Amino acid sequence: MVSIPELEKFLYSYKYYAREILIAKEKIEQNREMIGMPISGVTYDGMPKGSGVGDRVANLAIKFIDNERDLEQRCKKAQARMEDIMEVIRLLPEKDDQQIFELRYTLSATWEDIGKRFHLSESSVRRRCAAGLKQLSRDKRASKIIDTKEKPQDK
Repeated sequence: MVSIPELEKFLYSYKYYAREILIAKEKIEQNREMIGMPISGVTYDGMPKGSGVGDRVANLAIKFIDNERDLEQRCKKAQARMEDIMEVIRLLPEKDDQQIFELRYTLSATWEDIGKRFHLSESSVRRRCAAGLKQLSRDKRASKIIDTKEKPQDK
């Protein structure tokens, strides 16, 4: 069994992972743009200069490759965790409740906006969400997903 505050923290972490992926992809793109930029003090005429510049270029290329590999790994982990969150949401038996949870926890929709979409009052949406949280907090499958996976780092 997982506590409701812990469950909500887990569900809200979807946005953290989405942001993590966005930042990593931006950094990958920046790295790729930098690879195309000339390196100061390096000539590319193909003639050996004997200055050891080739080692600098090789070391820089290795750093870019390692950095990109690390960023891609972070993206994969974040994507897997986002899929875990959606898996927990799909444990709710009612499709409408699943959609309410998706809107609230992955898209940050307000109670009012969710209510309008489902033609429900704000308080009805809150009650449905509270009932869903209670149900998921008691679901052993949800607890297993939440407890056995890596949690976001505090930043």
